[in-house]
Parts: sequence; C-alpha cells; structure tokens
Amino acid sequence: MYKSNPISLEEIRRYVRKIRAGMAMEFTLPVPIVSILEQYLPIIFGETYNYEIVPEEEMGNKHGETIPDQGLIRIREDVYLGACSGNGRDRMTIAHEIGHFLLHRSIRVSLCRMENGVTEKPKVYENPEWQADVFAGELLAPSYLIANMSAKEISEKAKVSLAAAETQLRHLPSYLRLNRKGGDSYD
Repeated sequence: MYKSNPISLEEIRRYVRKIRAGMAMEFTLPVPIVSILEQYLPIIFGETYNYEIVPEEEMGNKHGETIPDQGLIRIREDVYLGACSGNGRDRMTIAHEIGHFLLHRSIRVSLCRMENGVTEKPKVYENPEWQADVFAGELLAPSYLIANMSAKEISEKAKVSLAAAETQLRHLPSYLRLNRKGGDSYD
C-alpha cells in the first residue's frame, strides 16, 4: 500500500482547473490528452520530463506507469494507440499517469507499514492512486463543465468511458448537483 501527502478532492479540482486554464483549455471538451503528453508537458518541464511508448511485451499487464524521481511517464503502446483513436479508458490511463507526474513528482510516495508487519491503510485522500484517478477524471471531464450533462453526453463529449462519466457525476460537488426528472439523480 502506498501513501502520499494528503490532497482533498477540492484541492485536486482547483489544481486541475488552473492547469486547464494555463493551457487555454479551461472550457475544452474533449481535452487533447495525447497532445498534453507529447507537447505541453515537454514545453513546461523541459529536460525534467520524458515519456516513453513501450511495447506491450515489455510492459506486460501495466497499462502505464510513472517514475516521478526520473520525470518519466511510460505508456503501453496499445494504450497509446487507443488514446490516439479516442478510446475513453486509454485516454483516462494517460490522464492518470499525468496526474501521478504532476501530483507526486516533488513529494515522496512511501510504502505504509506499521509495527509487526501489519500494513497501514492510508486515508483515501492520502492514496496516490485515488489522487491520480481524481486528477484524471477532472482533467478529462471537469465537474464545472459536466454538471448539466447525462453520463452518455459526458462520455461522448469528453471522450471518456461511460463508467468514468458516471463516476464523475457521482462525485459532483453539492452546489452543482441536479436532480432532473428522467435524468441522472445524485442522491
């Protein structure tokens, strides 16, 4: 189990909105996630950032991985090609790895161990995987843009999977929630 510095859902949302605004994509759907990986991050981070597209045989079951202390994002080739073709799950994988790079590059992510070899379960907001998932969801389908959409509309407009769209809707802030007759209900 890994543990990171605590970051709340709202902190991640604010951070992602600043990133989107900085790239002049605050109101853009879908976000060009492959361009962010290949063009924006190299411009912003220069030599402290690199990415690799890795053959499936080499990565095995890993769809992507980030090595923060090396400034490296590695994406499995079939996932990269899927993202280039607009596959929602593959786009989410790249966004997730970008989340790890941006959220965890300057902090130490540690293994959690307690006395007697018992694993300590971190709080959800200390879990780097949860943090990267939230980052990816907000980057691709930000709450402030999707509040009036159905899961199907979000999936189509943001080019995310239906499951990812439904997750984003479930986690809308209360001030954005709608309870539309015949539409999505968030209660």
